[in-house]
This record gives sequence, C-alpha cells and structure tokens, in this order.
Amino acid sequence: HKISRSKLAFLIDATAAPICMIAPISSWAAAVAQYAADGQGLQLFVAAIPFNFYSILTLVFVLSIILMKFDFGPMKLHEENAKKGDLSARREAARFVRDPQVLQGLFAVIGPRYASRNGGYTRILKLGPNRPGDAAEMALIGLVEDEIVVKAKKSDSQAAADKPLDMVEGEGKAAE
Repeated sequence: HKISRSKLAFLIDATAAPICMIAPISSWAAAVAQYAADGQGLQLFVAAIPFNFYSILTLVFVLSIILMKFDFGPMKLHEENAKKGDLSARREAARFVRDPQVLQGLFAVIGPRYASRNGGYTRILKLGPNRPGDAAEMALIGLVEDEIVVKAKKSDSQAAADKPLDMVEGEGKAAE
C-alpha cells in the first residue's frame, strides 16, 4: 500500500490506547468495572463511552489523517519516500548489495535507465559447450540495454597455440 513505517507506527500507536479505552472487552473495562458496586461495572463502562473525549477525538483525528492523506513533520518526508519507492527499495537492495558505492550506483545510474521499463531487465544467453573440467553449463548474464560483443572465432593455429599443456607428456614430448 506504499505507506511509510513512521506513518504506520504513528497510526498503530495513536489508535491502541483509544481502542482499549472504549472497547468493552479489554483490561481497561475490567479495571473500571471493579469500582462499580453490585455487578453494574459493565453498564457503567458502556454508559461512560460517550464521555471519553480523548478516545473519540483521537480516533476521529486518525481517521481524518487516513482519509485526507494528511502528513506532517518527519512523517511527511517518509511518506514521500515511500510513494516514490526510494526508502523501502533502498533498504531491500541494501540487504543484498553491501557496498554503499555500488548501491548508490544502482539507484543513481541503473535505476533511472530502467524507470520506464515494466520488466525484463536482464538477458541470459546460454553459451556453447559445457565448461571443460566439471562440465558446468555456461551462460552470459547482462542487462538488456548492454551491447553484446561477439568475439571472432579463433583460427586452427591460434587454437593449437592456446591448447593446454599435457601434464603426462610434458612440453618437449608434445613438440616431437
């Protein structure tokens, strides 16, 4: 719902006590009821609800803040950040990107580049044969807007020169 943590904390904190003070099933109702004689405590509590101005006015104030989307003080700054997605998005990204400079670059450079895009930010290209040694599949992962540079295929003479050295025969025997 794109609501800041500070506004959510304010709304919960501001409504907790008033709800307890006007709800007949609460510890506050039990505390008030013990002062009434002959089991009339619950009736006394319910009859006193209209005179509990603090609770009623606080709930009206909180509802008006919600309905009119009114923000004030530090809550206003946090709400603006939540609507843009900046604060929560940075916190979420900071869980995975530990370097502050990389995180800054992510939001300053890469974020604006993909702001108008609705998805599909990465490209995965499966590379040719599996990796020698452990036969792991190889892939090239990149951002969609990055250019793909295709390397020229090596000639047979270059491939032979780059061939790894056979550890059993050694360099001298392979040349013979």
